Amino acid sequence: MTLPKLRYATPEDMDQVFRWRNDPWLISESPGLSTVDWEEHVSWFSEVLDTESHQLFIIESEDGTGMGSVRLDKAGKDRAIITIYLLQPYVGKGCGSIAIKEACNTGFGLWPWMESVHAYVRKDNKPSIMAFSKAGFKVFPRKDDAIFILKELVLRKPKLLHE
Repeated sequence: MTLPKLRYATPEDMDQVFRWRNDPWLISESPGLSTVDWEEHVSWFSEVLDTESHQLFIIESEDGTGMGSVRLDKAGKDRAIITIYLLQPYVGKGCGSIAIKEACNTGFGLWPWMESVHAYVRKDNKPSIMAFSKAGFKVFPRKDDAIFILKELVLRKPKLLHE
């Protein structure tokens, strides 16, 4: 297995992220199930390069091959939402959970206010649920879970030994 590494996205990554976002297989696995047009993508991409509210990472193999992206978005005063797109050849090999852990650890370090990270995954997307679980996320139980198509998974900020 090639171990994934993360790097911050740059403006030069805009075309590649657009192609990934509109990959038919990724669309079939995502909650939104829709493509985005170029104008919408350009506006969104410039916004997510702002590290005050967003952290967008490119997931790469050891040789620099793009494997996907992972993003943290500030949501409220003490939490972030994580989104990951991992290209099909890398699914089921442990790459997703490594990228998720690394993104969350970076987020907790960069954003001291962040107490938890939340993921929203389609209930039928077993590989994603498994990757988030392996990364330490726990399913957030809901009384009326049967009516939702998404599962919410949560990772709490680790407590330091000296706290």
